[in-house]
Amino acid sequence: MNIKILWIMLFFSSLLHAVSFGLTVPVNITEKEELSYGAFGNVTHTYKYKNAVGLGFVLDTNVAKKNTFGYRLLLQYTSGDLDSTDNNNVTTLKKHKYDMIHNFAFGVVQKPGFKWWVGPRINMQIEHVSGSNISYQNSWGFGIGAATGVNFMVAERIALGADLAYQGAIMFGSQSDTNGYSSSFGTSKGLTTQFYLLFVFGEGFKQPPSVIDNSL
Repeated sequence: MNIKILWIMLFFSSLLHAVSFGLTVPVNITEKEELSYGAFGNVTHTYKYKNAVGLGFVLDTNVAKKNTFGYRLLLQYTSGDLDSTDNNNVTTLKKHKYDMIHNFAFGVVQKPGFKWWVGPRINMQIEHVSGSNISYQNSWGFGIGAATGVNFMVAERIALGADLAYQGAIMFGSQSDTNGYSSSFGTSKGLTTQFYLLFVFGEGFKQPPSVIDNSL
């Protein structure tokens, strides 16, 4: 067997030895976008997102194992209201956001049943905004950020987790409304948090043996 293929198999086998799947609940704390529309006379819209809650899927390679590095993949959907400001005119719109987030976590504190981690993240997102005065607004974004979080093992194969992240993204898109059609370009940035329920497959967490001397 080719040695490179063997190393790749061993690497992924190690990752999957304690892989976890579960649900994530993303919560938008502070997020703002600024998009410029050239066809509308270089008008800049500022979108301020209100607090919103979503639902998603999470995969984690290092919840139960005491390894320094772990990879966490998030696929999530969030829907919420936002205020669009253009020349002091405020319009409330509806946003539908789809995220694919790659977290690269490095353990800072690792104890039996507990881990505190920090690390960078890469985010790819697709958004659709609807409102009474626009036909459609679609945008795509790519960004980077930083996150920190904790994992708690509450049973041999069940973990709870939470993280806090700040990220920025470059946005591209298009919009059609009563003024016509235009492409857009801008930025997005903000603070988010996620909560997790994870089910561990493979090597689960086991409480270390008691050190109490029962011979007395």
